[in-house]
Amino acid sequence: MIIQEGVISAKKRFPKYADHIDAIAFYYDSSPTKKYTEWLTWYFHNDMNWLFEQRITVWKEFASVLKPLFKKFYELTQNHIIKGKEADIWSHKDINEIRDVVSRYTEREFEKKQVPVKKYWYQNKWYGNIPIFYIETKEQAQKYGYRAKWCVSAIWSKNRFDQYNNENFVFFVFFQEKKFCVLVNRHDNQEFQVWNDENKIVRREEVIDWVPESFFLDIIEQQQKVGINENMLGNSTEYRHQGRGFNNMNKTSDKIGNYIMMLKRGDKLRLKTPNSMARGKYLMMKGNDFILYDPYEHIETPVGYDFIVNSEFAVNEMTDSQREKLIESLNNTEWDK
Repeated sequence: MIIQEGVISAKKRFPKYADHIDAIAFYYDSSPTKKYTEWLTWYFHNDMNWLFEQRITVWKEFASVLKPLFKKFYELTQNHIIKGKEADIWSHKDINEIRDVVSRYTEREFEKKQVPVKKYWYQNKWYGNIPIFYIETKEQAQKYGYRAKWCVSAIWSKNRFDQYNNENFVFFVFFQEKKFCVLVNRHDNQEFQVWNDENKIVRREEVIDWVPESFFLDIIEQQQKVGINENMLGNSTEYRHQGRGFNNMNKTSDKIGNYIMMLKRGDKLRLKTPNSMARGKYLMMKGNDFILYDPYEHIETPVGYDFIVNSEFAVNEMTDSQREKLIESLNNTEWDK
């Protein structure tokens, strides 16, 4: 039998509330010896009469948050992840301080943790590639939503991912340094809910204006056709949006990403090929599309990912005259079309 030392010490320090301390230990303190019960009694003692006037449902509501929080705090201190002064419960003046410490160290754990996920990219003509995560497990929600305040991604408080996932397809959308959780009803795919990273429900247009509803429905349709492939669960999978379809980018995303990065920083990428028809042409980005530009004929030819991945490009500077012709051509280009 484990001696609940925390309960004993709490009753000695706060004999006035001895009748209530067992309830505090039961509902809130998840450590084996109830080592946090004295601190909890101290924290609540000014409001103890109010607390015990409340119905038992209020106690359970508090417990759904506090018990997981103190359980995680106990685990992190026992595993020497939280050390020194921060590991001492008496160094914290309130629940918020403990929550901040637990959140900070838990986030570090999830930053290091590898969790496979299906990642999609929507090409928006103003904001470029917008990442969308299709969330299928609680672990994915916690990993990719750990800095948001959603209950579906909660780590140390009650996580409600399974509850929401049973009724909705769950997506995380990141852009403009914001995070959104998009829920699409499984029974009525015209019913969308959008939550910001403060866990406040917002107008669906906050996301739909930049990533259309049809994009989410395309993902759902694709996943329903594919089903759950157990062999894919060990690897993250990326998809690039192409019209009303997707191109699996697992093998090509690094190369494409490197070219995008080079182009955005102003490098000129010249096509390397023995084919005289393509020699001297440059890879460029027009909006979110790749084009092959002929600086002599001023001809732009749209090219797809397969062409780029199967080609080689070299960083090269144009001559002044070529650059002048290029700038003149670009000035006459409507980039948002």
